[in-house]
Amino acid sequence: IFLIEERKDDMAVHASVNGTTAIPWRSSRRRLSLLEKLRGCQDAWCPGAPWDREGAHAAIRGAPAGSFLVVRDSVTSRPCLLCVSAGDQHGEVLDYNMNCTGTAFQLAESRLSFSDLPQLVLFYSLTR
Repeated sequence: IFLIEERKDDMAVHASVNGTTAIPWRSSRRRLSLLEKLRGCQDAWCPGAPWDREGAHAAIRGAPAGSFLVVRDSVTSRPCLLCVSAGDQHGEVLDYNMNCTGTAFQLAESRLSFSDLPQLVLFYSLTR
């Protein structure tokens, strides 16, 4: 179950070095963008077998609004369904059929297309 949430707070720990304040990881490690984070864990939110529509619904029913899983077609193994928790008291899960070719991903009812699945998920997570 995945819920996209970007945190704005920065939990920096300041250390005193030669009378100055240093934050060592800021110069050596940059923060990953939300898109990079999605790409890094795609196997978790868009797993292969054994997920199907019913299994995805059972997994995210009652989860916070915006939690999602992507179901792959059992024959082609291409992403075919985006399941999103509505987060209501009835545990409603919304389904969005997906079309994907080798170079484009889109929701069936949309004209917008994306070059990869994480871009599609990020766009719809931030705009709906």
